[in-house]
Amino acid sequence: MKRLIQTLKLLLYVLIVTSLQNCQKDKVECNDPRNPECVNYDPCIDAKIVSAAFTMFEEGDALRLNPFWEYYDTDTSVWNNVRFTALEENAKKYTWYIGTELQPRFGKSLTIDFSSNKTPKLIRLIVEKEPNSTCLPNDDGVDTVDRMLYFIDRYDTLNMPIFGRFQGVSSENSQETRVVTIGYYYTTNTGANNVTFTGFNECTAYVSSGLLGYRFFPPWQVNHRTFLPNGGGMTPRCNLFDVIVRLPDNTDSIYVQYKNWSPDSTLYVFRGTKIQ
Repeated sequence: MKRLIQTLKLLLYVLIVTSLQNCQKDKVECNDPRNPECVNYDPCIDAKIVSAAFTMFEEGDALRLNPFWEYYDTDTSVWNNVRFTALEENAKKYTWYIGTELQPRFGKSLTIDFSSNKTPKLIRLIVEKEPNSTCLPNDDGVDTVDRMLYFIDRYDTLNMPIFGRFQGVSSENSQETRVVTIGYYYTTNTGANNVTFTGFNECTAYVSSGLLGYRFFPPWQVNHRTFLPNGGGMTPRCNLFDVIVRLPDNTDSIYVQYKNWSPDSTLYVFRGTKIQ
């Protein structure tokens, strides 16, 4: 009987060892640090310290109505309304200090109307969240980020980087260098603000915003780093549509997306840098 028990124990041991070896073999064949079944599984690979980083977006009814508008993070706004959004998800507390306001505001995202006071403001966000103490033992779960917010007038051509002359090439003809010009002028007799758009189809599009008293939903949007014709189109003047003009970062590089009025409706992209 004793000999039988020893034999059974030996068989059980062999089965366990074999099973472990098979499992280990499976893990060796798997190479994904995010997969618990893999031999190189790392439970801390996506661990990040708690961050109070946030975005600032220009916000407005006219922007939301424009299907081609793309939000972008900015420290300068033309619009009165600015939307602030914390990037950290599921925090216990988001505390905002806006300029010289005595009382803080709370929430992951805020939209604030600054029409009564468009002076530069310090925006501070404090985020409190339960930290990942296993992977990041030095993280106390609290972070603070300060950013400055500035305002400029929509027609301040000296400080609007979207205005100027840009030289580059288009995917329509990569062998041809072209210059794209975006300008602005005000017509005193009609009270209209106008944007000029030159460099496509050998013409200049004069895009008028209409009378000053009726600009709440203007036919075009011209912002700190973005210009959009009404609905993305300039068909009556230059046979262009789906037009989007952006300076996508804090440099003088420009991105223009457009289509010509043609049966194939090919989407072209012009990229250039400011020369004046």
